[in-house]
Amino acid sequence: DRSATFDLSKSPVTLSTSSHVVKVLANITNSAASRTIIMSMQRSSDAMFVDSQLGQPVTPKANGTTFSAVSTGTITIQYASSAGVSVSLDPSSPNSAVAVGASNVKWATFSMLASGENVKVSDLYVVASSTKSTGAIDGVGGLNNGRIMVNGVQVGSTHDINQGNASTVRGSATDFSFGSSLILPAGQTTLVDVYADAQDTAGTNLTNGGTVVVRLITGSANGQGQSSLTSTSIPSSVVAGNSITVSSSSLTPSSSTTYGNQTVLAGSNNAKIGSFALSTGSTEGVTVNTIAISMTAANAASITNLTLKDHDTGNVIGSVITTPSGSAVSAGQNNNSFPVNIDIPVSSSKTVDIYANVLSGANVGTIVTYVDTGTTGTGDTTGQSASVSSETTLQTITIGSGTLSVSKGAGDPVSNNVIAGASSVNVGEFNFAASNSAYTVQNLAILVPAAQSNDVTNVTVSYKDVNGATQTATKALVNNGSGNATATFTGLTMYVPSNDSSNLDVSVGIPTIASNATSGAGIRVSLDMGATAGTFKAIDSSGAATTSLNGGTNVTAGGTFYVRKSIPTIAAVPTGVTVPATGTPLYKFSITADPAGAIEWTQLAFNISTSSATVTNVYLTDDATGVSLLDSTGNNQYASTSASVATTTLLYNTSGAAQYAQVAAGATKTYDLYGTVTGFTTGSSITISLASDGSVGTLNTASSELGNKMVWSDRSATSHSVSTQDWTNGYLLKNFTSSAVTYSK
Repeated sequence: DRSATFDLSKSPVTLSTSSHVVKVLANITNSAASRTIIMSMQRSSDAMFVDSQLGQPVTPKANGTTFSAVSTGTITIQYASSAGVSVSLDPSSPNSAVAVGASNVKWATFSMLASGENVKVSDLYVVASSTKSTGAIDGVGGLNNGRIMVNGVQVGSTHDINQGNASTVRGSATDFSFGSSLILPAGQTTLVDVYADAQDTAGTNLTNGGTVVVRLITGSANGQGQSSLTSTSIPSSVVAGNSITVSSSSLTPSSSTTYGNQTVLAGSNNAKIGSFALSTGSTEGVTVNTIAISMTAANAASITNLTLKDHDTGNVIGSVITTPSGSAVSAGQNNNSFPVNIDIPVSSSKTVDIYANVLSGANVGTIVTYVDTGTTGTGDTTGQSASVSSETTLQTITIGSGTLSVSKGAGDPVSNNVIAGASSVNVGEFNFAASNSAYTVQNLAILVPAAQSNDVTNVTVSYKDVNGATQTATKALVNNGSGNATATFTGLTMYVPSNDSSNLDVSVGIPTIASNATSGAGIRVSLDMGATAGTFKAIDSSGAATTSLNGGTNVTAGGTFYVRKSIPTIAAVPTGVTVPATGTPLYKFSITADPAGAIEWTQLAFNISTSSATVTNVYLTDDATGVSLLDSTGNNQYASTSASVATTTLLYNTSGAAQYAQVAAGATKTYDLYGTVTGFTTGSSITISLASDGSVGTLNTASSELGNKMVWSDRSATSHSVSTQDWTNGYLLKNFTSSAVTYSK
C-alpha cells in the first residue's frame, strides 16, 4: 500500500523535553534513476506517542497547531545524463620511470564513478604524447600494443595508441570499443588502466630521457544509463595521466662511503686496496657480467693477485688476476676485466671490495684503483645492455708504516680486597691499538713487584685471535732477583685489527695465607714493553716484527688488589622507622663475613648530620640479643652530636681491656644504632651513615689503628689477638657509600 510502518513497541524510544529530528533513510535501487520520492505522514494516527509519566497517548500536532498532513520535499534520483560519470586520474596512477623498450607497461590509471544508475561505456578515446627529451615527437609517436584493463581484466581489443595531446579531437584518437563489456556499477569506483609497450606505433624503442603522457579524450554520447537509457559523455573533458620518463637501464659505480683512504704496509698480503658500490636505476635490475678495474702501470707493478670480493659475504667474485695490468693513464683503459655474474635488483646496490698483495719493494707512494667503463651488464626486464658511463676513482691507498700502542683498557679493574686462595682474580686490562696494519702479538711478559711474588701462584692472559675466538695462556711467576717477578708468554696469537684495538685481560691466582700469601699485600701488575730484551714481539701485516712499545716504558694496570684471609661486607638494613625518636633504632646495618673465615671488628664511625634537631647519647646494640655493645670502660653511650657533627662509636679503648665483636665465617650479624632525639619538628632532618676510610691502612695492632674510621681484622696472624699486627682500616670495604638513611619532616 506504498507505506512503511516502524514498530518500536518492543524497544520504545524516550524523547526528552526538547526538539528532535526523525530521519527516514533508504537504499536507492538501480532501477530508480530519474524517479522522484516524497515521504509523508497523512493522519495523526500514523504516529503514536505515549506520555512516559501518565502512560496516556498524546495526539501529535503539526507545527504546534492541530494536525494536518506533513510531507517532505521532492527527492529526485539522479540519472546518467544529469549526473554524468566522474572520471579522474587515480592516486595510484604510475609516475616512476620506465625502461627503454619495456613491454606491457602500465602508463596511467583512471578512476570512474557512475551516480544514480549503472552506466554502460561503449568506447574510450585514448592518445599518447611520446616525446624526446628535446620535446620533439619520439619516432612516429604514440605507443605500440595498447590495451585497456578494467579492475585488472582486459576489455576490448589491443590497438596501437595514436600520438596526441590535450587538443587532439576524437577522430584522431585511438577508439577502444567495448560493446557491452564495460558497465560501471552505480556508486562503485571502477579502475581503468592503460597499458602499452615503451615503443612508438612502428615498434621502435622510445629514446632515453623522453617522456610519455597518456590521455582520455572527451567522449560523445559514449555512455548510456542502464535504467533511464539516457546518454552521457565519458569523460566530459580530457583527463591526463602522469608524465613518465623513459630511461635506459643504468649501472652506476661510486666509491664506498664505509671505506676511506688507507695506509698499508709494503709486503702486506691480502690488503684491501679499494671498495665500491654498483647501483641500478629505478627502471629495472641489472645482471652484471663484467667488472673492469684500471690502474697506472706503476701501481700494477707494485701488486699481485688482484681479487674482487663480495663485501657482504667475503666470497671471491670472478677469477684472481695474478699479474695485474696498468697503463700510463688509467681513464677508459679497462686494464683488468673480471667476468662475473651478479644480479642487482632495481633501485639497489652491491658493494665490492678489491684486494691484492702489496710487494715488499713497493715504493710508489700511493695506489689508486678505478672502476672503468668496461663494467657492463644486461637489463633483467628488457635484456638491453647497461654499462658504466664514466670512470670512477676509488680510495687512495698510501704505502706507509704501521704503529702499535698499548694503554690501560677501558675495563681495567679498580682496586679491591681479594680473598687469599682465589684461583683467578682479574687484576688488569691492557688495550692494544693498531694503525695502518693488523698485528699479531706473539710474546709478552707480565710483571709483579718482587715483594708480592709469594702472593701470586700464576698469571693468566686472555685475548682474541684472528677468528675472534677467545684464547688463554697461563704461566708461573719467576723471581729473577730484580725489582719484579716475571711471567713470560711466547707463541701467543693475539690479533689486533688494522685501525682498531684489542684487549688483553690479566688474572692471577693467589695462594692461601697458610701457603705464604701475606695478608694486606697489594698486588699490581705491569706489562713489559720491551725494556727486557726478547720479552715483547708483535708481527705486522708485512711480516715485520716490533719488539718494543712506548719507548720501552712499562704500562701498569690501575688497580691494586689487597690480599685478605677473609673480608666483611656491610649492608644497610631497613629500620621500619619513619619518624626518628628516642628508643627506636635510628640506623640498622649488617656485617657479613666471607665464607673463607671469620672477621673481627673493634671500631666503627658514623656520620650523623642534623638540621634543626639533635641526636645525643648514641649507642649500638646487637640486633639479635638487644644487648648494648660496651667499650673497655664499660660505657655504652658515646659523644653527643649537634648539626653536621661526625660521631665515632668505639668498642676498643686503650685505657682498659680490649673489646671487640666477631662475625663467624659466612655468617651475618645485624646491629642497631640508637640515640636520644630532640627537636625533630617541621623543617628538621637527620642523615646517618657509616663513615668509610679513603686510603689503605697498613697492618698493625688494634690500638694503633684507632685513628681510622673502621678497625677490623681478618684474623690472619698466628695466635690472633687485639695485639697482633693483622688489624687494618675499612678501605675498599663494600657498601659504605650506599648505606645512608635520611629522616625529614
